[in-house]
Amino acid sequence: MIESRDNFKIKQYIKLSNKKSYRDKLGKFVIEGVRILQDALKYGVNFDNVFITENCISKTKNTDYDITNLCDYDVISEKIAGYMAGVNQSQGAFAIANKPPTISSDDIINNDFVLALHDVQDPGNVGTLIRTADAFGFNKIVLSNSCDVYNPKVVRSTMGSLFRSNFLECLDFEEFLDIVNIKKYATVVRKDALSLTKLNLNNGAMLIVGNEANGLPDNIVKKCDVKLTINMLGETESLNAAVAGSICMYKFRECLQGSFNE
Repeated sequence: MIESRDNFKIKQYIKLSNKKSYRDKLGKFVIEGVRILQDALKYGVNFDNVFITENCISKTKNTDYDITNLCDYDVISEKIAGYMAGVNQSQGAFAIANKPPTISSDDIINNDFVLALHDVQDPGNVGTLIRTADAFGFNKIVLSNSCDVYNPKVVRSTMGSLFRSNFLECLDFEEFLDIVNIKKYATVVRKDALSLTKLNLNNGAMLIVGNEANGLPDNIVKKCDVKLTINMLGETESLNAAVAGSICMYKFRECLQGSFNE
């Protein structure tokens, strides 16, 4: 049983939890929670180390949530689990995992449904948008100057959708928009923009969501084919980035498919 904070694996877990630069350097990230560990294994994520408390083993043994027969693991003390935990009521299951490969601009074609996040900084918003993208078939996600998708808060909030998505990290977003051959929709709060209720699709699309406070900058909006807005009845000037993006993704799929009951 691992009982010391000075154990190399535990120290690496903590450093990966806290530092994006270290995650980038090693190409690894951390996962916490029984269900999300199961999802990661199901979708082919490779683990370096798995850590489980005796209490977690006891509670999940011979249940659908038993992961002890799926991978090798180290038993850790409750004290160490509390040290590693990112939530108040930890389940006592943790892993160091290897990041899946990313995609490139060449992998995006004009009948794809793509979500692009530009300068979206809140981990909860990024996680919610990834989860919604998974729900509505936007399985390619572009990240430009946004919160790290392997931030532990993002990983938790995606509820496993992270492992079913394909990511592209974009250093020069303007150049990327010039290169990809797909219709681009900029979400904006502007009176001259197309109302979401009048959206008409006959092919794929890239939906671009901007910063929580400032939205999309003009130089990015100018690179897009359509300015898109959500008309509102109340006095609210704008919606939360995750809420707005989620409404738009639902409408995009409804518009193309006509119904979700097919």
